[in-house]
Amino acid sequence: MAAAVTGCSTYEPAPGGPAPASERPELPQDYRFVLTSSCGERPLIGRYRVEVRDGAVQSAEPLQGTVARPELADVPTLAGLLDRADQAEAGAEVTLAVDDKGLPSSLNIDPSSEVTDDEECYEVTDVSPLRR
Repeated sequence: MAAAVTGCSTYEPAPGGPAPASERPELPQDYRFVLTSSCGERPLIGRYRVEVRDGAVQSAEPLQGTVARPELADVPTLAGLLDRADQAEAGAEVTLAVDDKGLPSSLNIDPSSEVTDDEECYEVTDVSPLRR
């Protein structure tokens, strides 16, 4: 897998498989963030306010012109974005940007340069913890 990682963290997708949990940054379990999903022909396209509790997506509200309400199973958590980077097919072009805490801020995956509209592009903003 070709991988480019930007940001201040040392986290990097593991070639050939998921990174051991000990190498991943500590991720929150209860938080809210804004996810912009673009690129490719897939069901999850648009901008959403996502709420995660106990590490699982609880809601994804469409924002600013996004009409479709997504299936929650299609909406990645922060850990899910790192999983997607780790589990990209061999030969995929993966670009993962993380912030200074190691949280993903963007992820682009292009499984094949020979296939059109198979890309996944995500941008993460406004991450904030939720109170219990």
